[in-house]
Amino acid sequence: MFERIRLRLALANVVAIGGIVLVLGVGIVATMDRFLVDQRAVSLRTVAREVVERLRVDPEDLALPPGGTFAGTFAAAWDAGGALVVNPAAIAADALRPAARAATPDGSQAVVELPSGVQALVVSFLVPGGGVLQVGQDLAPVRDLERQVTLLLAGAGTIGLLLALLAGWVLAGRAMRPIRRAFDRQRTFAADASHELRTPLAVVDAGLQLLERHPADALRDHAETLDAMRAETGRMTRLVGGLLTLARADAGAAEIAPRETDVDALVRGAVAGYAPLAAERGATIALDEASAGTARVDPDRVAELLGILVDNALRHGGPGVAVHVAARRRTGIELVVADDGRGIPATERPRVLERFVRGDPARSGDGAGLGLSIASWIVDAHGGDLALEDAGPGLRVRVTLPT
Repeated sequence: MFERIRLRLALANVVAIGGIVLVLGVGIVATMDRFLVDQRAVSLRTVAREVVERLRVDPEDLALPPGGTFAGTFAAAWDAGGALVVNPAAIAADALRPAARAATPDGSQAVVELPSGVQALVVSFLVPGGGVLQVGQDLAPVRDLERQVTLLLAGAGTIGLLLALLAGWVLAGRAMRPIRRAFDRQRTFAADASHELRTPLAVVDAGLQLLERHPADALRDHAETLDAMRAETGRMTRLVGGLLTLARADAGAAEIAPRETDVDALVRGAVAGYAPLAAERGATIALDEASAGTARVDPDRVAELLGILVDNALRHGGPGVAVHVAARRRTGIELVVADDGRGIPATERPRVLERFVRGDPARSGDGAGLGLSIASWIVDAHGGDLALEDAGPGLRVRVTLPT
């Protein structure tokens, strides 16, 4: 599919450039033709004026030199009655008559077709007494030059189109790369989402089948099954919520609503809110510093960001992990969540920001691998930066938000 689109883009590029080259080529040849014909017309007018000054209606006066500037030039004269009285070059009267009828005192010019099939430029002057003097010149050299220029332009245009096809193919390939990556990413995203939803749905379905097989049993007899179903339902709820957030972010529909916010209060709230979970897991959480002050941020999104980072540290840091949270003002607002757990290898850190990637198996938990992706989007939406650093031991997540 992508190769067909790439070929179509390349061909469309060639067609567009070919049309431009054709228009330019026709314009160049037409302009050159007009310029050369006008130049010859000027020369013929100069010759005609000299003849008019010494005109005695004598064939010898109208016999022009055969070579030099006036090579291929001829002259003819018509009397007031419309008869061709002087014609040294023996040009057919029928070929010259239409141009003679259009003669003006200043000289009219016309391109006529001679019986030999050659085109000639003829300038026709009205002379005293009602006669007409015509001076003409063979246009074969002009047409030969135009043919040569046309062939040159055609050759250059063909080479240019071949180069344009090659360039279009290369550029279309480069342009398709982000589209291909986005398509592959969406396909992987859909496959991973289906995989993540399959397990909790299977657990819920198995629990329902068990309850259906024992309709007379009290619910307390299946408390363990119900707890598992409740846990998986909660997991599905979090997963679907994360998927919805990322889908809206990809579509540009997930907006932030920044306003002046007490960032320190958000950090204190996150630490207090996750203290019970830390105690339940035998971990500790401490607020090391809260000196960020206020900033123009979306309080709901920043609270979600802090919750993701603290929750990740508690869930994936290992048994008895100590989590430290800090908020301070530097060049911007700096939020730091660090743990002394097992950390993430440096080679894995860029990948954990991707969707459905949990990083090192040592830090695996019950999440779906969407948390840091959502956190990264929140930071990007605020125009900030998120960095994963080695806490020696453990992992430090440093977020910088503009003020």
